[in-house]
Amino acid sequence: QTKSLPQPNTNDAIQPLALALSSGYTWIGRSYAFDGKHLKEMIKKAIEHKGMALLDVLQPCPTFNDIHTAEWFNKKVKGPGENVMLPRIFNINEAGHDGSVKDPTNFDEVSEKQKKAFEMAYYHGDRAPVGLFYEIKLPTYVERMQAQAPLLKKYAPARVPYEDASHLPTTDLTKSYEEFLF
Repeated sequence: QTKSLPQPNTNDAIQPLALALSSGYTWIGRSYAFDGKHLKEMIKKAIEHKGMALLDVLQPCPTFNDIHTAEWFNKKVKGPGENVMLPRIFNINEAGHDGSVKDPTNFDEVSEKQKKAFEMAYYHGDRAPVGLFYEIKLPTYVERMQAQAPLLKKYAPARVPYEDASHLPTTDLTKSYEEFLF
């Protein structure tokens, strides 16, 4: 319970990384606000990615959240083993996680990368994972629409001409009408 809530929150937490992955985002990452170098690189990668990208930023709120403070994020926590203390924030890519899909047509590879990304998104414990969770290079929504309707390469959807200079329709709807005829 944070000091901004009169009672503890009874709702389950939303997992933004898992939500993005299940919604079809093609680039998903997380960084920590007080690691400027890593955050800068992750922002650049998210912006440069062609497609839907989500960068989840872990950011302590000094005003309303007195639980997940900068001190909490920067604290060393017990790792595997008797006397091993590790930083709470850990980079999953440095630890061996490779979320980049090499062959988007390989169903097994895509499924495996998505499964690992979900596991990292739902990671529970004293440590907080940051890094690139998932990336796949696919045609964007705009590219797929332009492939289906080539006029969209030249015109915005609201500006596509629906009639020619003689005021005849530019689209032939004959096949669409045929299915309604008895």
